[in-house]
Amino acid sequence: MVHNKILIIMKRTLFIMILTLLSSTLMAQERPRQAVFAEFLGASGIIGVSYDSRFKTSEHWGYRFGLSFNAGGESETFISSDKDYQGPSLLVEGNYLIGKGRHFLELGLGMMNGFFKPLFDKDEMFYDGNPWSSSSSWGTSEDWEYGYYCYVDIGYRFQPVKGVIARAGICPSFVFGDEYGLRRSFFYPYVSVGYAF
Repeated sequence: MVHNKILIIMKRTLFIMILTLLSSTLMAQERPRQAVFAEFLGASGIIGVSYDSRFKTSEHWGYRFGLSFNAGGESETFISSDKDYQGPSLLVEGNYLIGKGRHFLELGLGMMNGFFKPLFDKDEMFYDGNPWSSSSSWGTSEDWEYGYYCYVDIGYRFQPVKGVIARAGICPSFVFGDEYGLRRSFFYPYVSVGYAF
C-alpha cells in the first residue's frame, strides 16, 4: 500500500518535472514578430482588423489574416459603378519586409473574399423623376453574393519588436475577369495602426 503511494508520487513528480522542462524550453525560444492592427481602406475596403506574423524569428517572410467590412462597386470606379456592394470579408496575404530594425518596405500579395449585399443596380433601377416618391426603386436587393479581388500591398511599415506599429501605402488590386471579381480604383491607399508583441 505504501509502496503504491510512493510510486504514484514519483510518477506525478516526474510528470511535473517534464512539463516544467518542456515549458521552460518553449518559453526560452524566441517567437517571431507578431502584430495586430486596424487597417483603414486598402485591402480591407473600409475598415478591418488583421493578425500579422513572420514565419520564423529572423525571417522577413510572413503572413496576414484579417476580417473587414468592405464596400465598393463592380466597375473601375465607385462613381461609374454598375452595382454598389457592402459586406464582411476575409483577407489572406503573404508578405515580405525589406529592411531592419523598426523600418521596413512592405510588399504583400493577397486575396480578399467576402459575401456582399448589392445596394444599387443600374440595370434594375427605375426612377419616376420624384426623389421622394415611394415608387422610385434604387435596387434594394436582399440577395447576398460572393465576391473577391486580389491585391498587392506596397508601403512603409514601422514595427518595433514590441510596441505601437504603423503602416501606410498603396494597394493596387486586380481580378481575373470572371463574374465574381470586384473591381475598384487601381491605386487604393491604406493606413494602419496596431500593436506588435
